[in-house]
Amino acid sequence: MRIETSKIKRSNNTYLQGIAAYVTGTPASELKAGDHVVWNGGTLNEVTAVHDVSKCYVVIDEIENGKQYYGRKIKKTRIIARPIEEIRK
Repeated sequence: MRIETSKIKRSNNTYLQGIAAYVTGTPASELKAGDHVVWNGGTLNEVTAVHDVSKCYVVIDEIENGKQYYGRKIKKTRIIARPIEEIRK
């Protein structure tokens, strides 16, 4: 999967360490099970569940290289980097 990078900050971009560029993403409130997310260094995880815990936060469960991780708390307005193939669907 590819990620779209830019040296210019835009409203739908977030900066990833290790890639040293702004990457296109979506707000955490729009994530759903089955989506892929990109973290610092280019780590690619698949979202397995999204839990609405308050009016401002969601908690996501994800899989990275076959290992399940539970309970990443994220503000709904935070831009989460995503592979470009999924954003353009």
